[in-house]
Amino acid sequence: MRLAATIFAVLFALAPPAMAEVARADLARVGVHAPPGARAPLDSMFRDQDGRALTLGVAKGEGPALLVFTDYRCTTLCGPALSIVAARIAKAGLHPGADFRLIAIGLNPKATTQDAKAMWAARLSGDPALLKASSFLSGSPQAIATTTAALGYGYAYDPATGQYTHPVAAFALAPDGRVTRVLSEVALNSVQLDNAIRDAAEGRTGDLIDRIALLCHGLSLVGGRNNAAVLTGLRIGGAATLFALAGGLGLLITRRRRVA
Repeated sequence: MRLAATIFAVLFALAPPAMAEVARADLARVGVHAPPGARAPLDSMFRDQDGRALTLGVAKGEGPALLVFTDYRCTTLCGPALSIVAARIAKAGLHPGADFRLIAIGLNPKATTQDAKAMWAARLSGDPALLKASSFLSGSPQAIATTTAALGYGYAYDPATGQYTHPVAAFALAPDGRVTRVLSEVALNSVQLDNAIRDAAEGRTGDLIDRIALLCHGLSLVGGRNNAAVLTGLRIGGAATLFALAGGLGLLITRRRRVA
């Protein structure tokens, strides 16, 4: 019975992440398709991590900004992606508050300002200046939809898990809210970030869309071409590990019985 229970526990732990049970039509919209001249709607109303009502423009401030979309209740990539952004900011030598502000907008309208503050503190606590120069915003479904539509940011809700499938992307915004570049949060390096912020400050538009391939929801990739290979690899690796553990446990039990 102990062996069976152990095998079941290992199997549960090694099970691949549940893929989004999202309609194909919805999943096809997931991605970044920023239209020419895309501009953040600076008059959209939100609440920051302290519960204060403010517009996106007030949260952004007068200078350039780096804007990301996230889910404050996410259990996969959202938190680590923000940590990566924070680390790249530190390495780039940028000065939060003086050079730019960091804006996060929650995709989940059910998430509270307490959820936003928890992620804000957990992911940026290593950099007090970045904490002070960041706003983690929560808004109504309309405010979220207006902002994502303006920036060409497509995402989908998965009712099976209560989470969102969405691109892991960062938008560099000029002082007037215009999108000057879109970068991958997880593939971001300090040179790219430094260039993107400085170009945004001057209103210069570079390569508008970087290659945004990673989606936050399990291990989905845009286009779905690699999903089967990723899942197959996970299943094969998990099964091989399971059998190895089961075999080792079986041998251990047999030896104990012989000794007894």
